[in-house]
Amino acid sequence: MGVDVKCPSCGLRFEMDQGLEIGDTTFCSECYTELRIIKTSPMQVEEILDQDDYDDNADE
Repeated sequence: MGVDVKCPSCGLRFEMDQGLEIGDTTFCSECYTELRIIKTSPMQVEEILDQDDYDDNADE
């Protein structure tokens, strides 16, 4: 039996495996957004933003 979470990107509720810990990563089963576990009770996730989005202007 898994744990129900809500994707912060698309809003889909989906089931994740139990036993994941804070800092572990997974993907939304609908939009494939990469998610990081930020809380385990109750389970909460956050979207992992692509660092390339922020590094584009680093060389200027």
